[in-house]
Amino acid sequence: MAWYSKGMGTRNFKLDQAALREIARLEQATRDARELRSLQAVRLYGSGEPVERIRAVSGASERSIRRWVERYEADGIAGLKAGWKGGNHRGLSTGQRAVVGVQLREHTPSAVLGKTEAGAFWTVETVGELLETQYQVVYRSVRSLHAVLEDSGLSYQRPEGIYRSRPSEAVIAEFEAAAEKK
Repeated sequence: MAWYSKGMGTRNFKLDQAALREIARLEQATRDARELRSLQAVRLYGSGEPVERIRAVSGASERSIRRWVERYEADGIAGLKAGWKGGNHRGLSTGQRAVVGVQLREHTPSAVLGKTEAGAFWTVETVGELLETQYQVVYRSVRSLHAVLEDSGLSYQRPEGIYRSRPSEAVIAEFEAAAEKK
């Protein structure tokens, strides 16, 4: 275990000059802020900086710093790559995404899901239900479901809050003016 013993205050983790140079080089090359934070924290920790200073520089918790050091020890530089992979790394495959796009564009939710209450237009909820029932994929983020809609050539529409069954303010004003004249 790389972390220092709190009671003794000693570290069992020290980076040599070659490792420090390699991490510093990667810090300059990365464009990912999360990856930069982990690289900086491991480099500083491996060069003997106090944990409080590392926390101040990286903005990370002691737990995160510990986790990054442990990953570095276990997997080397690859362990410090950002955990978020972007795109759709745990969801649908490219082929599945294409099939979902066809389903969303060419069929109604009630036809695909087999429920009349699903309606005629795709919503975030019905897209989520489709993915869960047919592909066993659950997205936790609503934004991910918006991305599925966008990738399918559809757009997410927010309701305006204007009720079409209610007359416009101009129509109401005209009615009231006419009523006052009588």
